[in-house]
Amino acid sequence: MNANELNDFIKHYIEKDKTKSALMLTAPWGTGKSYYINNILVPFLNDNCKKKCIIVSLYGLKDTKEVSKSIFFESKIKAIAKNNIGINAGKIIAKTVVKGIASFFGVDLNVNETDLNNLYTSIDLTDNLIILEDVERSQIDILELLGFVNNLVEQDGVKVLLVTNEDEILHYETVTDKNNKDENKKVLDEKSRNYMKIKEKTVGDTIMFYSSNRDALKSIIEEFNNKHLNSINCDEILDEIEDIMENTKCANLRSFIFGCQKTIDIIERIDFEVDTDFFKNIFLSNVAFCLRIKNNDDLKWLSRENTSADLGTNRYPLHRFSYNYICFQNLNSDEIKKCHEDFCLYKKKMSINKEMYPYYDIIYSYYIHSEVEVIQAVKFILKKLKETNDIPYEEYGKLANYLIAIKYDLECNSEVDECKETMLSNIINTTDKKINTFSFYNGIPLESNEAIQELDQFEESLKNKLDTNDFNDFNFNYTKKEIQDFCNNIYKNKDSFITKHCFARKINNVKLVELLKECSAAEIEEFRRLFLTIYSFSNIKDFFANDKESIEDLKIRLEELINNENSYDKIQKKQINWFIDYLEELVDRLSR
Repeated sequence: MNANELNDFIKHYIEKDKTKSALMLTAPWGTGKSYYINNILVPFLNDNCKKKCIIVSLYGLKDTKEVSKSIFFESKIKAIAKNNIGINAGKIIAKTVVKGIASFFGVDLNVNETDLNNLYTSIDLTDNLIILEDVERSQIDILELLGFVNNLVEQDGVKVLLVTNEDEILHYETVTDKNNKDENKKVLDEKSRNYMKIKEKTVGDTIMFYSSNRDALKSIIEEFNNKHLNSINCDEILDEIEDIMENTKCANLRSFIFGCQKTIDIIERIDFEVDTDFFKNIFLSNVAFCLRIKNNDDLKWLSRENTSADLGTNRYPLHRFSYNYICFQNLNSDEIKKCHEDFCLYKKKMSINKEMYPYYDIIYSYYIHSEVEVIQAVKFILKKLKETNDIPYEEYGKLANYLIAIKYDLECNSEVDECKETMLSNIINTTDKKINTFSFYNGIPLESNEAIQELDQFEESLKNKLDTNDFNDFNFNYTKKEIQDFCNNIYKNKDSFITKHCFARKINNVKLVELLKECSAAEIEEFRRLFLTIYSFSNIKDFFANDKESIEDLKIRLEELINNENSYDKIQKKQINWFIDYLEELVDRLSR
């Protein structure tokens, strides 16, 4: 039943039900039960039947006396007993609660009837619904708790709603089928069977809760009252979030709230105005990551890029700066500013030639167009790649992703292959020194291993072409005269490499080894100390996992160097061997 139907059902239970039993609302964790209770049910009961709710979380409570205490204080009674309290026969007398409170506070109940009546009447549960949340998270034995609830509903006539994830209460055991000894089956264990028997006496109706995620998501965004979230709070964004929840196999609202909070925290810590589309990308990728954390809290950054589709989604890959902040509370404003500048530059380039829009639209949603339309769009893209610079280089990664997907779905192999070759040619021949990072993950998941391998190979080729133009190195020419300035610059900017999760991969190992052939023992020591400084902390795998391959390659090259280089003296060789030993240690630490 939807929220309105559930509201009416609970209202009927409070006003009309005479069974002297409780209700149970059950659903998996994070599906919005608490949100529904606090934001929908409670206001409804207040407005439509003047009923008040006493909400008590059983999380961590150890016995029913603590439950009684919580109900007592939630009912806003300031004292257990006061003089001159009159008896109102119209009140529900919750003797079960009073006895629990008295026991908790050590109150002697061996007193006369008048004093007892004064104590009982201090708690008025007329027109109240007691809502006990987190039943499965209580430390109270479930059978004892149900007995307590049974006293409330049967003896005291109180209305009680139990909110739980019943799957966490029920436990199963494997037994041999009596009719077929070769087969085993799962049945409820003894405690669960006893629970079901007592539940049958205590709980009248068990309602499976199915929330409207869309309404909850919209309300959560509105509750933050943040100008950036408000600017994107529309049906399109809600569609995106629901798609992400489906993609990540997680619809946990607490994780969604966490993603909202972390995104706002990031934006509030930077000192420049944020582009709305940039914010949208950060927000949706952060939400995807926080939902993934719910399923696996040991996620690691394994991407070689500044974004990760594995931790976000293909369409909204997670930014490295978000990962650093969410996991390690480490925020680099300069890195965010650089990403923002790159995004705005890319957005500007994409907006220059509006003639391209219809063709991008067909390529990036080819699965809803006709085959003829898609092939025509591919041919147009090929023409533009060959004749103009209308397609920004930053678009090549995403474009290749979709073109390869199209290649394996349609008969246009030659056109797609020619597009790829042209993109590679354009990169190697360009004089543009400001090419932003390629995104190969802001696209569509590929369905075959052949397609995935083809994209991987194209990605490697494209980056190699870019590296040939030296757009992505340290601005280090690998000469002896630049060594000290280079090392000083690395020491000065050590934190930026930690934040970017990248150091060894940025080094040209071939050029470095050639330079080391000319270096003195002191200069070799300087390079070794550089590595020691960058990788000096214990949990380097969390930050530099993707440097392992480059470190292994450098180690192998140094081993070849020490075996073949005859011009070194013994101290130089000692320095190289120390360097090799340290690289081997790094490889081992990154492999654990």
